[in-house]
Amino acid sequence: MPGDAGASGGRMKRQAAIERPKCNLLGDYLYVADAGGYYSHVGKLGGRQNFSLLSSCTWEIGRAVHEIGHALGLYHTHSRYDRDSYVTVMPELIKEHPNEYRKIRKNESDNYGT
Repeated sequence: MPGDAGASGGRMKRQAAIERPKCNLLGDYLYVADAGGYYSHVGKLGGRQNFSLLSSCTWEIGRAVHEIGHALGLYHTHSRYDRDSYVTVMPELIKEHPNEYRKIRKNESDNYGT
């Protein structure tokens, strides 16, 4: 079953009453592929939206859920515009990917009071 989208879709339908609709390539959809990493744009782009999961992560459900959260518009907590009220980011200790610690502007995100 690993890597078999049809089988996993059937499993979702049986266990969670979720049915995967047929893909309409003219509408909005996630294009899931192994593009050499785990990533998704944050939020809906419209049309084809690339979504990458390594084929080796078939059973690592947490990574898939994490990226689905991004596709749904969820940012990391350490990127919130109000994060300084909750966490301390120490830039001098960030060795890789410093842009991942950039605060999202308030007009780019809504924390819904959380």
